Amino acid sequence: MSGADEVFVARVRAEERYLGRTSPDVGALQAFGQASESLVTRWADNGHAAQAAALCERAEAILGELAGTEDGRQALASRSRVLEAGLDARFTALADALVAVLAAQQARASTQQALAAAEEAFAAVHAHGRKRDRDTEIRAAADAVRVARWLAAPEEPTATLTESSTRMLRSWAWADRALASIARADTGRVPALAHVYAVLWERARDRRAGLDAAFAGKYAAWTQGSSASDDLLLVENLLDRIARPVAEQRPPVIVILDGMTAAAGIELAGELTSRGGWLECGRHEDGREPVLATVPSITAISRTSLLTGALAAGDQAQEKPGFAAFWGRRKSALFHKASLAPGPGQSLAGPVRDAIASADTVVAVVLNAIDDALDKGKQGPAHWAPDQVSYLRPVLDEARRAGRPVILTADHGHVLDRGESASTAASESARYRTGTPGPGEITVRGPRVVAGEEVVAAVDEKIHYTVRRAGYHGGASLAEVVIPVITLLPSGSLLPSGWYAYDAAGHAPTWWDAPASRATQPPPVPGQAADSVKPAQPRRRRPPAAAQDGDALFDVTGAAPALRQQVQPSATLGGQVVASSRMASQRQAIPRAPAEADVAALIDALAQAGGRLTLAEAAAVTGQPAVRMSRYLAQVVRLLNVDSYAVLSHSEADRRVELSLPLLRQQFLGE
Repeated sequence: MSGADEVFVARVRAEERYLGRTSPDVGALQAFGQASESLVTRWADNGHAAQAAALCERAEAILGELAGTEDGRQALASRSRVLEAGLDARFTALADALVAVLAAQQARASTQQALAAAEEAFAAVHAHGRKRDRDTEIRAAADAVRVARWLAAPEEPTATLTESSTRMLRSWAWADRALASIARADTGRVPALAHVYAVLWERARDRRAGLDAAFAGKYAAWTQGSSASDDLLLVENLLDRIARPVAEQRPPVIVILDGMTAAAGIELAGELTSRGGWLECGRHEDGREPVLATVPSITAISRTSLLTGALAAGDQAQEKPGFAAFWGRRKSALFHKASLAPGPGQSLAGPVRDAIASADTVVAVVLNAIDDALDKGKQGPAHWAPDQVSYLRPVLDEARRAGRPVILTADHGHVLDRGESASTAASESARYRTGTPGPGEITVRGPRVVAGEEVVAAVDEKIHYTVRRAGYHGGASLAEVVIPVITLLPSGSLLPSGWYAYDAAGHAPTWWDAPASRATQPPPVPGQAADSVKPAQPRRRRPPAAAQDGDALFDVTGAAPALRQQVQPSATLGGQVVASSRMASQRQAIPRAPAEADVAALIDALAQAGGRLTLAEAAAVTGQPAVRMSRYLAQVVRLLNVDSYAVLSHSEADRRVELSLPLLRQQFLGE
């Protein structure tokens, strides 16, 4: 029976059983249906989800009576924007679309059309009226599409250790974040998704394994060569290069999350800055910079080196005097786990609160929630939020009340145990040993190897040498060695000299948000031409890097220069707009307005993309750092939004820039 036949049979039965054998007006039925959907949608979002669910269950039961068969019931319910069966059907359609993407990737064919279909399928999932009831499933679906985009984008090789570690922080860690979501997704209602997620996960892990191996080779060569850098952040120079400049404005609160990966760090930072309570800043205009842990990246070496400001091995007995010695005459206080527990009616121990409230004291707090979870056999949540890290929120609240900057970092990251152990070697440590390296291992030697002249470090995530735990550290993979540093200010007035303030929404790589047809590879990161010792030079303003994209709707790499060359009257829409008399009038009223070529390039790119770009795409087109795009766009808005008409708009919440082409033409071209 066709879908139309099923609808006809169900309608006849409904008229017989519920409508007195009369055929109501089609318009009245449609209005009733829209009103019912609206009611259920509102109830699902405003605290009446249980009543909404009960109504939907009764509706599905009635559909079962009207359809006559289970297949018929599912076919009818799948059309609904509020019934569970409708959402299940949309998830199933997404699974089918992702299967097509995987098939195209397997055949090494173009994935653009299949990815576009997957985007549409996910948009349908997201548009369902009761999506909030299954928000974790929706998030996993969104992350699955993101992983598919990342796999479809070309991964340009990196030339240096600086490039590899920065690419990890700015792109690959975002892939790890998405993978954590799909690895533990609930697919009980839609089993078809389980297979799709598993294949996506396996292919992404294969790609990450190759990136790990390439990084480990660079890291071992760099460590053996000199282990020195005039700009690269290491745990042992983090206090000097990050904390000391921040302290020149006001003594910071340094929060060390033992075992925090780059993926967990960027997620925590996003939560903290998106609500407007903290302003993130950094040394480089184009975004965050990574920190490298020691090798081996174990707490006894990496954390001690971080807190003392020099390569060292030890424990709390060495960390406290070492931290005080680093700060010299400046007052300082270091608190470990045992010092944080509060008394009744408090969220944080009194001595910790008093130290943070003291305006002249540098405070460091070690939080062990992540590392403790791994050590005790728990992998922790798929997504780390501030309230899931014990004592983090109270420390941040106290720092904010005191007007103190916060530096959020880690001593090392970790890899998770996926039940795939591939090593029979024995060692006292989880991820490093002595001896001859085998497959998935690498020998690292040099001055930063504090645990001896050389160690064999595990690179393959499946390798560990000790009893099973939820996660391990001590090896030479990206997730263990590359850690984040997030500097948060309660006020822009505390911005260190020569540093840059960042937009909360500008850190995501292009492929994270971009529609599949325009998904681009993150730009290569400027770094040293070779990982060797170079004379110290004054830090220069770094130009924004170009993006790489083989399948983009427009070539972001060459878009800005090409479009700038075309800025002539009548050449392009952007060229016509910037050459118009209205634009000349607007520019007279706006000091230091953005360059005409950049504005024209942005207009043309938006027009070519149907009026909408992600912030990252807009940044690539205009040559601006994505992490500072909101400030730039505010100036473009002043140029284009004549008489407050919304010609151009942008939202940090969904990381989008939108252009109204009809309003643009009307305001500037008189059309």
